[in-house]
Amino acid sequence: MWAVSWSPGSPGPVWTYERSARERLMAAWGDAAFVEQALATWRSFVDAPERATDTVWRLLGRPALTFRQWAEDHAADFR
Repeated sequence: MWAVSWSPGSPGPVWTYERSARERLMAAWGDAAFVEQALATWRSFVDAPERATDTVWRLLGRPALTFRQWAEDHAADFR
């Protein structure tokens, strides 16, 4: 699967891809074309992120967390 990390002083995340992700997705979804399209779509978000919305603000009354804030807050969940 995908993993994200930050180097000290780095302005943004470093994404790594676990080679078995394709095999795991195939086992879960069973459709090679769908798996390849999903991986290509997720890969494209590195250079062209999805459009941001104001949904979090409207629902929670505060700005959304950055992915970095969320990842730091939830790091223990992935250990």
